[in-house]
Amino acid sequence: MPDSSVLDTLVSALAQGFTASGVATERFDTHISTVLLAGDHAYKFKKPVDFGFLDFSTLTRRAHYLALELTLNRRYAPSLYLDVLPITAGPVLNGVGEPIEYVLRMRRFATDERLDRALARGSVRSVDITTIAQQLAGLHQTAGAASTLDDFGTPTLVRSQLLNGLDILADLAPDLDALRDTLAARHPGSVAALENRLQCGHVRDCHGDLHLSNFVRHAGRWLAFDCIEFSNALRFIDTASDLAFLLMDLDVREHAIFANQLLNDYLAATGDYGLLSVLDLYLVYRTIVRAKVARLAADDMAQDPEAHHRALLHLDLARRYLTPRAAPALYITHGVSGSGKSWVATRIARARGFVHVRSDHERRRLAGLAPAAASHSEQDQGLYAAPHSDATYERLAQLASLIVQQGYSAIIDATFLQTAQRERFAELAREAGVRFAILDCDAPRAVLEARIRARAAGGGDPSEATGAVMARQLLTQQPLSGRERRLAIDSRDLEDEAALRQLPGGDRLPAR
Repeated sequence: MPDSSVLDTLVSALAQGFTASGVATERFDTHISTVLLAGDHAYKFKKPVDFGFLDFSTLTRRAHYLALELTLNRRYAPSLYLDVLPITAGPVLNGVGEPIEYVLRMRRFATDERLDRALARGSVRSVDITTIAQQLAGLHQTAGAASTLDDFGTPTLVRSQLLNGLDILADLAPDLDALRDTLAARHPGSVAALENRLQCGHVRDCHGDLHLSNFVRHAGRWLAFDCIEFSNALRFIDTASDLAFLLMDLDVREHAIFANQLLNDYLAATGDYGLLSVLDLYLVYRTIVRAKVARLAADDMAQDPEAHHRALLHLDLARRYLTPRAAPALYITHGVSGSGKSWVATRIARARGFVHVRSDHERRRLAGLAPAAASHSEQDQGLYAAPHSDATYERLAQLASLIVQQGYSAIIDATFLQTAQRERFAELAREAGVRFAILDCDAPRAVLEARIRARAAGGGDPSEATGAVMARQLLTQQPLSGRERRLAIDSRDLEDEAALRQLPGGDRLPAR
C-alpha cells in the first residue's frame, strides 16, 4: 500500500497556510479521501490507496479520477463542483511548475442542509420529495445507456453483487445461511426481468451512491453530489437500483411515507412502471451493501456501537424486504372533476405504499407530452376526444395489471363515470385474483365548482377540467349499480388515518 504520510503532510501544510492568512479550516477523512474545508471552499484529495476495486496509488491515477469525478458530478451539482487544481512544491495551491498532487475544489455547503440531517430535524416537506423525485427522473432519462459490449446490469453481475461478501456479516446474522439461500433463490425469478430492463435501455450511467447523505439543499435547490467515479460497474446500473438506494435509506430511517411518495412521484415523472419487476431485488441489495459498509466501519472504529447498530438495522430491513407482502388489491376512483379523487388516492398511496396511477399523467404521456404539460385541448377534442380517452383507459388497464402482477396494490385515478370502464377493471381484478374496490368521491356542486376554480388559479395541477367539463360529467355519468355500491368505499370515510390502515391490500413495506 502506498505511503499516505506524504499526503498528510501536504494537507497539514496547506491548512497552516490558510490559517496563517486568517481562514479557518476543518479536515475530514474517509478511507479513500481527505477533505479540507477552508473559507467558502472544500478541497478534496484522493488518498494514495489501492484496494483492488479502486486504485489511486499513482499521481496520474489520482489526477484522472479527480477529473472524472468533476465531470460526472457536474451533471448533478454544477454549482458545487468547480475545478481540479494542481499543487506544486511549497506546497502551493494552483502553483506554477511540476504538480506534486491534485485536488478537487468544490464550493462549500452547509452540512446541516444534507437530506439526512434535514429529515432528522423535521425540515423536509412533501414538496421537497416531489422536487427530488422529478430531478432524479430527469437525470435518469437523459443519462447515457450502458454499452451492450459490457456486462453492466446483466443478471450474472447483479447476482454476484447481491451475494458476494456476505460472510463479513456472519457475527451479526445468526441466520446468515438462510438469508443467503433466500437471496440466491430470489435471483432466478428475476433473471427475465433483469434481462428485459437491460435490453430496454434502463441500465444507464447513474449516480451509484444515492443515499440521503449525498443530497444537499444549496441556494434553495436540492442537489445530488459525490457520485461513483472509480467503478463503471457500480455506476452503470439499472435506474431502479439508483432509485432503490434512496428509497431504502428512507425506509431504514423510518420515513416510509416519504419513500412511498418518492416512488410514486418518480413513477409519475418517468412512466417507468416496469421497474417494479426488479425494485424489490435492488432494495434488498442496497440494504445488504449498507449493512456490510457499517460492519466494516465497526471493525475500523474498534467496534463502534453506532455503526454496529446501523448494520443490525439494515439486516432487519433486508428481512422485511424479503418478507412476502400481503395480497395486493386493485382500487379505482369514481367521481366527477373536483370531487377529491386525486386527494384521497394520494393520501392512501403515501400511507400504504400503493402505486398511484393518474389518468391525467398517462393521457399526456400517450400523446408524447410531459406528464404535467398543458395540452390546451377543448372539451371532447384533442386529448379528450373519445379515441384518445379510450386509449388512455386501455393504458391504465395495462398498468393496473402490471402493478398487481408484481405484488403491489394499485390505485387507478380517473373519473370512471361509465359502467363499462368500471366493469373492465373489476374483471381485470378477478382475472388477477386480487381484491377490487371503488373509491367513491362526491361533493356538493358548489364545492366542486370552487375546487375547480381554485385549481385553475393555483396552477401546477395536471387536470385541465373546467366548470363546463364538470357540468357535462354530471349530466352524462352512469351511477354505480347496486353491486358496485357494495364494492364502493366512501372517500369521506377515509379522512381518519386509522381508516387508511384498514383498507385491503399489502403495504409496500411489510411490517416487522
